[in-house]
Amino acid sequence: MSKLAKILSDDERVNIALYYSQLKARPRMSQQPQRVAEGERLYSGKCAVCHGADANGNHAMPRLAGQPEEYLVNTLHAFQEGKRRQNTPMQPVAAELKETDIQALSAYLTTQP
Repeated sequence: MSKLAKILSDDERVNIALYYSQLKARPRMSQQPQRVAEGERLYSGKCAVCHGADANGNHAMPRLAGQPEEYLVNTLHAFQEGKRRQNTPMQPVAAELKETDIQALSAYLTTQP
């Protein structure tokens, strides 16, 4: 996407952002429904302060609710491995997560509207 984004004009970028901002997110089914309650508990304690109680994000933090479970797992792993943007609050947060935490958080977040 970064190569494509570089060739877009400012107006095209704004129009794309407006289009996506108007789409309604839909919750998904988790591959691990038995972990949703644990994920909700973890989310409330570790993530809600930045991403919002409903996981809908804000002007500075991305929406997590309804994201694909595999995407969430991969993103948290990438933060742990330093493969995502440096100097972000997510790196120390992700560093503390065990694999079971990542699975539970992802299960919960994917089911949220």
